[in-house]
Amino acid sequence: MATNKRKKEDETMKHPVKRSLAILLALAILAGLCILPASAASFPSSLYLRQITNVSCTRASNTMMCRARAYLSGNDNWSSITEYDLTNCGAWSDSYGMSWNYTLSKPGDGIHSISVSETAVRGLSLGTVKALLNAHPEGFVMYCGRLPHAIFITDYAGDTIYCADPGWGYSGNRRPLTSSYFGTCYGSQANILANVTTYWYVAGYNISSSGNAPTGWLDSVTSDGVGRIHVKGWTLDADSPTTSLDVHVYIGGAAGDSNVEGHVIKANLERSDIAAAYPGAGSAHGFDAVINTSKSGNQPVYVYGINVGAGSGNALLNNSGARVNIIADTAAPTINDVKVSNVSGRGYTVTCKVSDNVGVTKVTMPTWTVKNGQDDLVWHTATISGNTATFRVSIGDHNLESGDYLTHIYAYDAAGNRSSVAAPVVTLPNILSGPTASGTLKDGVYTIASSLNRNLVLDVAEVSKNSGANIQVWTAANSENQLWYIKSLGSGLYSVRALHSGRYINVAGSGKANGTNLQQWNNDTPNGDEKWRIQDNGDGTYTFIAAVNGLALDLANGKTANGQNVQCCQTNGSGAQRWVLYRSNVQADFSGPSISNIQVTEVSPKGYRVTCTVKDASGVAKVKMPTWTLKDGQDDLVWHEATVSGTTASFYVNISDHNNETGKYLTHIYASDTKGYESGASAGEVNVPEDTKGPEISNIRITEVSSGGYRVTCTVKDASGVARVKMPTWTVKNGQDDLVWHEATLNGNTATVYVKASDHKNEPGKYITHIYADDAAGNSSSVPVPAITVPTIVGGTPVTGKISDGVYTIASSLNQNIVLDVAEVSKNSGANIQVWTAANSENQLWYIKSLGSGLYSVRALHSGRYINVAGSGKANGTNLQQWNNDTPNGDEKWRIQDNGDGTYTFIAAVNGLALDLANGKAANGQNVQCWQTNGSGAQKWSLIPSSVQEDFYGPSISNIRVTEVSTKGYRVTCTVTDPSGVAKVTMPTWSVKNNQDDIVWHEAAISGNTATFYVRVSDHNDEAGDYLTHIYATDKRGYLSAIPAGTIHVPEDKQGPEISNVQISEVTPNGYRVTCTVTDETGIARVKMPTWSDRNGQDDLVWHEATLNGNTATFYVRTADHKSETGSYTTHIYADDTRGNSSNTAAPTIHVPFGVPDGYYRLASAVDNSKGLDIAGVSTDNGANAHLWAYGGASNQKFELKYQNGYYTLMALHSGKYIDVANGSNVSGANVQQYQGNGSDAQQWMLKDAGDGYAYVVNKSGLYLDVNGTFSDNGTNVQVWTGNGTAAQKWKLIPVEKEVPKGYDAGYTGGMAGSGSIVAYGIDVSEHQGTGFNFQNLKNSGYSYVILRCGFVTRKDYRFEEYYAAAKAAGLNVGVYFYSYASTPEEASYEADRCLSYIQGKKFEYPVYFDFEDGSARSYNGALAQQICNAFLSKIEAAGYLPGLYGYASWLDPNYGAWVPTSSICSKWECWMANYYNGSPVNVKSANYPSTYGMYQYTSSNYVNGVGPLDTNVCYKDYPYIVKTYHFNGY
Repeated sequence: MATNKRKKEDETMKHPVKRSLAILLALAILAGLCILPASAASFPSSLYLRQITNVSCTRASNTMMCRARAYLSGNDNWSSITEYDLTNCGAWSDSYGMSWNYTLSKPGDGIHSISVSETAVRGLSLGTVKALLNAHPEGFVMYCGRLPHAIFITDYAGDTIYCADPGWGYSGNRRPLTSSYFGTCYGSQANILANVTTYWYVAGYNISSSGNAPTGWLDSVTSDGVGRIHVKGWTLDADSPTTSLDVHVYIGGAAGDSNVEGHVIKANLERSDIAAAYPGAGSAHGFDAVINTSKSGNQPVYVYGINVGAGSGNALLNNSGARVNIIADTAAPTINDVKVSNVSGRGYTVTCKVSDNVGVTKVTMPTWTVKNGQDDLVWHTATISGNTATFRVSIGDHNLESGDYLTHIYAYDAAGNRSSVAAPVVTLPNILSGPTASGTLKDGVYTIASSLNRNLVLDVAEVSKNSGANIQVWTAANSENQLWYIKSLGSGLYSVRALHSGRYINVAGSGKANGTNLQQWNNDTPNGDEKWRIQDNGDGTYTFIAAVNGLALDLANGKTANGQNVQCCQTNGSGAQRWVLYRSNVQADFSGPSISNIQVTEVSPKGYRVTCTVKDASGVAKVKMPTWTLKDGQDDLVWHEATVSGTTASFYVNISDHNNETGKYLTHIYASDTKGYESGASAGEVNVPEDTKGPEISNIRITEVSSGGYRVTCTVKDASGVARVKMPTWTVKNGQDDLVWHEATLNGNTATVYVKASDHKNEPGKYITHIYADDAAGNSSSVPVPAITVPTIVGGTPVTGKISDGVYTIASSLNQNIVLDVAEVSKNSGANIQVWTAANSENQLWYIKSLGSGLYSVRALHSGRYINVAGSGKANGTNLQQWNNDTPNGDEKWRIQDNGDGTYTFIAAVNGLALDLANGKAANGQNVQCWQTNGSGAQKWSLIPSSVQEDFYGPSISNIRVTEVSTKGYRVTCTVTDPSGVAKVTMPTWSVKNNQDDIVWHEAAISGNTATFYVRVSDHNDEAGDYLTHIYATDKRGYLSAIPAGTIHVPEDKQGPEISNVQISEVTPNGYRVTCTVTDETGIARVKMPTWSDRNGQDDLVWHEATLNGNTATFYVRTADHKSETGSYTTHIYADDTRGNSSNTAAPTIHVPFGVPDGYYRLASAVDNSKGLDIAGVSTDNGANAHLWAYGGASNQKFELKYQNGYYTLMALHSGKYIDVANGSNVSGANVQQYQGNGSDAQQWMLKDAGDGYAYVVNKSGLYLDVNGTFSDNGTNVQVWTGNGTAAQKWKLIPVEKEVPKGYDAGYTGGMAGSGSIVAYGIDVSEHQGTGFNFQNLKNSGYSYVILRCGFVTRKDYRFEEYYAAAKAAGLNVGVYFYSYASTPEEASYEADRCLSYIQGKKFEYPVYFDFEDGSARSYNGALAQQICNAFLSKIEAAGYLPGLYGYASWLDPNYGAWVPTSSICSKWECWMANYYNGSPVNVKSANYPSTYGMYQYTSSNYVNGVGPLDTNVCYKDYPYIVKTYHFNGY
């Protein structure tokens, strides 16, 4: 292993710094001021270093100078600069010492560069030293070659020079120069300076500041009447100088002090003095606010500016701590306008107006029923919105009682003043109304209510519609799962059927025993388990007797509570078996929807449509139409789902879904209602005719007839679909020698072909076209088209005599259909002039214009360019091209000679040569040139006038409109028109500020003749103010036009986001969720939700950062972040937009129900706080007793509390079983035990506030967790008992850690002992094995583990992350080793910290080894070696890892004269021995290896499938088992 290591040095340590100097510098820069360098006395003492080795004083001194430079630049990472960094950057060499010039760079820490230079001198004067320090406030390094030694010069005071000496006897602080090692050697300051030979200084730097804290001033704080103070001042943050900061005001003490009251205001008022003092910061930094407070008397006030920039920490404003005399508030809130509304059998709403001079903090509404005194008293907390307090009283909180209710109202203000009034008495009717049955029952729908409490009725649990759903009782809600259709079956028997599901009350399993459960079952004809005798008790109640067993329908335990089970039990005449039947006016309906008006339409070879009417009182859920053909049975059956619209269901049956078969089809209709009942009907037999007819061809139209061709269009229809349409075409001339079968384009039912004359030899005259159409079934049809006459290609009469300015076609006299043409319709200068078949296209149309003096220009209409003599050539054959699109030059001027025979010759003015058709050949693409005039037809041209008008201008731009102007931008819209079509519209835009530095050429969207673009300020540096937009429009020929849209003023955005739709949800003792909508046209930057509980002011204030998703902000407030307080909570919402504007609002007051957050607790008894709930004997058995016992931190005294649906469960951590009332008893004195979780009421508990930090733990039965007899002895039984308010029923829930014994605490003894035999083979590797090392190869070769080097003190191994991921992916077990250079226990401890930082977050199945083998350690004595090893290994163990020691046999094995006291070190730690005795894992010189050591490295030269050499090991311990069993290494 030693051959793979190379020593390097590095150290990375970070310490927090105060940036007071950096803040002053930043603010000075902001204000345009100059600040002199601060004294080095302001440097933190941790900046000064002790040299690492006895020769590195120069490196240490340079390190301190670089640290000082970074510190003064406001960089928090200054302390990360170490001596090792100067080695790594090449500034230092162990062989040559310090470089003269070097550059240090740590970009990851914001230290981009520090350039250092050296100057050689023969002594320094005091004046020179002062000048150097004035120029370099970070100090400089001074060196004396005679000693030799270097120190860091920091500053001076008067004539005294100060320094930091890295020497081992002088390091650690700033001291006078004469107190350094230099002073020891040379005495006086003057002698020291005279012996200086060299100094280093910072020549340049690029360092990022870590930011500044805010600054500001509290101008005044005064009293402002009863319960109010008035604060004025200002604050700003240099990191974000234009941002208006939040200001926190604390009354009664500083932030963090106990019993203080906190408030938040905004520093956004205009302060012109601040704007003048801090140019560029703006003026919106003042605050002037009146604050309501519950404090009174003489109170200190502390005010803080809240940091928003890169810096950390908030600023306590100057003058904070000033005291103010606050007038006490003694006036209680006013309560009036008390109203009771929404009275029903389920409750009522109480509303009132509350007001107070300093604000109402809480309104409670204690409520109870007159019946049984105040046994159901509940102190309800009202919701306050503005001045209105509201609460909805529910009978569910008051024993479900009807009758008279009393509610009082208590209002509290911030000063603790209270007032109260009584609301009117409210009488609640029974929930159930309507007639009750008596005598013989009639068939009908009933509510079946318990005689014990008529508000509790028979109910199918969870509104289930499934067979097997439980029958229980629940508060009456008149829902269908509480309505029962009772029907006489004859012979005195009845069925009882749930209206919502159609299923019957059923005796489960035909059971005969007491307690047999009742369920709903079956929805067809009732069987024997579903038949009942209903006995009239003569007192308005009935008893239901099951025919199958003679037992009565019984309310279990006679308990009237929601969810109480209903069962069969022997008749006993009790109220639990007596039921009151309320007749309902709801009608029973157990049938599916009605299906009527069935119609079959649209029958064709393609399919048919089935339509019907479906109706059902509960609503139609689904309609299906199974369909098949009679051929081959139901092999093509498809259950089609119909579309339902209102009461109409419809589906089109397509034969393509049924093997494309024709003939007889059957469709049935099945309709289901929302209760699951189904009905069916048949649509009858439908005959789908066979398709034997070709498509219908009609509506034939001939259009676009010209010399170039014509268009044929027709309508084609076919039930099975049109496959293709072809249109064979030929000219009458010469028979069918030019026949072409043209394929038509199909678009819906329309087929079209454009017949081009060019496909038919460009012949004019009569053309014949036929139309052939094929359908999808292979049927065809055809019709002829009337004959079409195609005119001669070039139309019109050629001109004669004088030529007028205008547009012409220039045709060859050799063939009138061959005309002058610009090749490839090019618009570029240089495009060739040729001839081509006339098509009347713009590249064949020429604008001829008289220039005077008998000269003309000839200009192509499509490009605006002129016919040009290439290069002004004079020779025959000179080419002609198009060129230029401005004023024609000499090469583009022509004389046009009338030949007197209706033709013209064009003579080029530049050379006197004629425009000539090369070789006299009238063919497509033939070139046109200049040639000596010869009177031939090749030089004679006909001019045929065109009706097309010339247009060489860009599009017309008009109707310019600027709309939607806002802080976000504006929209520019205009009308653009051009005969050739508009190709593009661009709208270059820029802000007037800073000229055109933000110009952007926006491309507008074009729709028809309208072009539009929305200009966003975000594309223009977010500037406000005046903007300019111009409009450039280009037509399809490339002509351009432009016009300005004018100046547009974009207003500045000063308004914060809009906050709306604030909602509170998920309220439990664990917390609640706040959600709101935030909108802002510039975008939302962040939303914060400061929250505190109303108890103890704002002592638990936390500024929560909300999550943003689109325009929705949300945060879940955890009570655990607020001292686990319950009761009233306040949440405010602060939203910032991307421009720094803010807004805020308050969420409604939230009442968190009493309880604790989910977590781990011990339950301390008020009888004796040192004792609490305990599972006897640490038993894990079901039924193990719960009793009182002195708390010792054991897991059988710790419980996990989880809250769900209003109740907690308490799980014992040692067993995973739950606190449980034995046998589910609801009798006082019932025992409390642990039992496996079953979800029963016996394991459901609620918490009630008992005051003074205690809670009552109340079972769902209503009985309290109780210490028997209020005794405090160990072993006193815990039971449940009726609530009595004694200490025996008060419990303090104290949070605890969930402790799982790990490592050595879990019983692992470890040490040197091996198993005596080989249990695994493995290798160890480092970065020297290179990238892409194949770990799968190792796994496949039988190796099961690998030990990776994680690194050494200066850095992590370059391949560690790659190797760890690859080894894990290959399925190998992994361990690590750390290569040490430590020479002291302190250095070893630091190395352990580095190791832990490298392996953080990873799991290992093998130990973390200390690789103790570096040659430098050979000089240590055994005692020091032991201290070094133990320092590393103990810190690794303390972090939860299994530590081990690696080394050579000559160091660790006593049989080889080991000098390291291995037995002392490895009596606890694991041991890995390296001994290459003979390269064999089974034949070693020391026969005790397998039983003595955990692992043995037997060779460094092994190869695995050609890969190597590799260090290879055998393991004598099953480390994966040890690690996972004793929870080491992250397991």
